[in-house]
Amino acid sequence: MPTDKTGQFEIPPEMRRYAETTVDQARKAFEDFMASAQKTVSTVDAQSKKAKDGAVDFNEQMLSAAEDNIAAAFRLAQRLVQSTSVQEAMELQAKYLQERMAVMTEQARHVGEATAKAAGDLTAQAMKAANPDRR
Repeated sequence: MPTDKTGQFEIPPEMRRYAETTVDQARKAFEDFMASAQKTVSTVDAQSKKAKDGAVDFNEQMLSAAEDNIAAAFRLAQRLVQSTSVQEAMELQAKYLQERMAVMTEQARHVGEATAKAAGDLTAQAMKAANPDRR
């Protein structure tokens, strides 16, 4: 075993260089890992925010549609109590049903479009996250 002039055990320079290289490689691997983890967290956070924003938009659309439908029902109720004959009440209901079917068809179209867009966005985000090198 090599010793210095005082008789202390001396670590050979080759072994110190090897240890330094190993520590440097481990540090570099850790830094690369942390950079990758931070990028993943950022990507997931961005995707979660987009998904949340899409859900909020969808919920707002649904709430707006429900509010519109309820307001229309109250308008019908007000008209029905003011009607003077059964015939008039039946006509009001028939007109209401025609209008609501048209409105609900449009609402369903909007919801379908919003759902398809959200699903497409999430799929694109997932594909991008899974294959970050593909553009």
